[in-house]
Amino acid sequence: MRRVLIALLLGVWAMPSAAQTTQTPLGLVLDAELDRLPARTAIYVKHLGELRDGSGIFQYADLGLAPTVRDLILQMIITSDNTATDQMTTKVGGVEALNAWLAQSGFTMQMINRGHEYRRKLLARLDPRFTGITAEETTGLQYAMTDNPLFEHYRSLFTAERATWVDVVREPANRRKHSENQRRLMVEDREIWLGDMTARDIGRMLEAIERETIASPASAATMRTFMRRQLAGSCRLPHYLDVPVAHKTGDSGNIANDVGIIYSRSGPIVIAVLVNGVTGSLGEAEDRIGRIAKLVVDHFDSPTSLQASAGQSSNQKRAIQPAGYKPTPSPLTPGILVGDTLYLSGSTGGDPVTGQLVTGGFEPEMRQIMLNVQMVMKEAGMTLADVVSVTAYLADMSDFQRFNEIYKEHFTSTPLPTRSTVAVKELARGARLELTMTAVRSR
Repeated sequence: MRRVLIALLLGVWAMPSAAQTTQTPLGLVLDAELDRLPARTAIYVKHLGELRDGSGIFQYADLGLAPTVRDLILQMIITSDNTATDQMTTKVGGVEALNAWLAQSGFTMQMINRGHEYRRKLLARLDPRFTGITAEETTGLQYAMTDNPLFEHYRSLFTAERATWVDVVREPANRRKHSENQRRLMVEDREIWLGDMTARDIGRMLEAIERETIASPASAATMRTFMRRQLAGSCRLPHYLDVPVAHKTGDSGNIANDVGIIYSRSGPIVIAVLVNGVTGSLGEAEDRIGRIAKLVVDHFDSPTSLQASAGQSSNQKRAIQPAGYKPTPSPLTPGILVGDTLYLSGSTGGDPVTGQLVTGGFEPEMRQIMLNVQMVMKEAGMTLADVVSVTAYLADMSDFQRFNEIYKEHFTSTPLPTRSTVAVKELARGARLELTMTAVRSR
């Protein structure tokens, strides 16, 4: 897991040279203030709290990158970016706040070290001088050890006596020792771990995401979408499956974990496979995780299990009616499942409990429709990725552009559903739009 600084210098200014001005929001504000001083000025600002190292794509970004919270969570999941993980840990109040929330929520899992902390502890096994080094120095030495070109960003840190530090980590015997320590201590020594968890604990969390009890329905849906975009671990849980998998991997030397939600024909299956201390081939361990997932899905999706799960043969109809769900006073069934095909009634933006049309016009109505549709699909064991056809009815075609913008937020899997969009004179209850969909369960 390679890690690197993503945001070190927020600004370096030496007035009045325009070439040296960093045009960030903070830079612009400070430039304006310095311009008010009747003197030649210079300023250096470095936010030590923004120093991060990690794996993933952020290590290759230019200094000063300002990702949104959504960007951080997306990369934290789909590329296992530990830079993003560290940033999000800071945003929620730090390791202590995160662990307190986990305990308060009934989970036993804990975060023990941040990325640079466990790396520093491993480096200190090579030389006691590394015990108190900064996160920035830790990152630099890690890159020096692996001869990574990104070390050039950190070379200026290692002058005078510190120049010998680079020689220490590049010494062949120390490289071998560090690799062995990482393989052994990441399994044996809890003080070196990033965190600890049990398979049952993470399984319970995944179940809470699927059942939308851990966060709002919209947030839980976003979590599942991100996990379905996972770019790592294709040879683990999804390897032998032909059904959708929303999952998150974890790796370090001889560790190969994968946890997720498998959207089998018989319904969602939560699975957590944690493998550490691998003594043989890591590739074979990954392959075994995939075979385990296939065994589980085959068990639940066997013809007898499917029939027991559905309580009917595949050509029979089943009404899909979530408990307490009644977003419209019209006499209709929200969805009808026939085999693997779900037919959804037209949906306007009604509150699923009160049945009243939400206020605020087009955008609130559309967002409510998407929440309602996902509630019905979840009851059928499906997601928006299973939708194959959408028909949209707009009361005013001036809403078409905004309709497409919100639509693209929700339909992110490819291929996109087929779609028809028509303008109508009037919709029930004065609604601005109505959507109807058809979905086919992925096999």
